[in-house]
Amino acid sequence: MTPTASLSKDYFLLFPYQAVASGTASKIRVRSGTVANIKVAIYSNSGGEPVALLSSGQSSMVIGTNDIAISDIQIITSEIYWFGYITDINAAVLLGSQPPVSRRYKAELFATFDFPSTPSGLTTSSTTSHPVISAWGTLASGGAGRLIGSGDPSMIHVGHPKMIHVANPSLIRARGG
Repeated sequence: MTPTASLSKDYFLLFPYQAVASGTASKIRVRSGTVANIKVAIYSNSGGEPVALLSSGQSSMVIGTNDIAISDIQIITSEIYWFGYITDINAAVLLGSQPPVSRRYKAELFATFDFPSTPSGLTTSSTTSHPVISAWGTLASGGAGRLIGSGDPSMIHVGHPKMIHVANPSLIRARGG
């Protein structure tokens, strides 16, 4: 079965995003439409695939915006990162709409799931729905702000930079290439 906008319970889901700023990420912000439990992670990218777990966290969510603490990680502008998450309730994470993106997923049980250091056995599918999720921390230029994250219109109008969602990360050339 393929997870849909209303079906995310017990699915490990991964979506690629391109960083809009450099700095130190210390939390992942998720918009939720219900009370739920969530586990979140950030993975590095290589060749258009999530390859190495950088940091993770878990929390209970309330309706609205939820900040989930993660171990500090360095984020580099324009690099691709993968947000991974799994919830214990369907439709817990609010979804936005973007051009088609190639996501990864795998059925897993929330209760016993731990993020793998290197994901494997993932299925790829195209979707126009993406999670309203972002990484926040200390910007290299000073102050606090968004480093990676969703282009959620409700967040953009209050002055946050729009996140670039990568439709096909494998087409992005390496630096100097």
